[in-house]
Amino acid sequence: MAEQTSIKKILPTLLFNIEGAQILLPDIAVAEIIEYQQVNTVDSDDAPDWWLGLLAWRGLEVPLVSLESLNHGGFFTKKPALKIIIVNALHGLKDGPGYWAFVALDTPKLQRIKQDSLVLAESDEVGAVALMHAELLGEDVVILDMEK
Repeated sequence: MAEQTSIKKILPTLLFNIEGAQILLPDIAVAEIIEYQQVNTVDSDDAPDWWLGLLAWRGLEVPLVSLESLNHGGFFTKKPALKIIIVNALHGLKDGPGYWAFVALDTPKLQRIKQDSLVLAESDEVGAVALMHAELLGEDVVILDMEK
């Protein structure tokens, strides 16, 4: 019998910088990356802090959120290189367009990671939308809970 070689899975991902954290997403979850632009806001006392408004994108209105506010109470800082990341709502949104978006501080980095490159990190503060904290090549990253 021929000896089988071990094939390590390689996952194409994107690493995003937000204020206070780095977010790691599978590249398939990202629909598009665009320049930062103003969004349609709703003046309401009921609107949560993390709600930035509705982004006009490809004929749709896509909810734009602050991951910083959702995850650790911070908020992004306006900088010249801000990007808006349009994310495929992999599990669907109730009565929504199937997409949502967040603000990143700059252009994301493509990371092709091997399955053993990502190590679970112990953390007391996971955050409201974080699935877990991990270490990737010596850097702390946050893995989002895409269902939330």
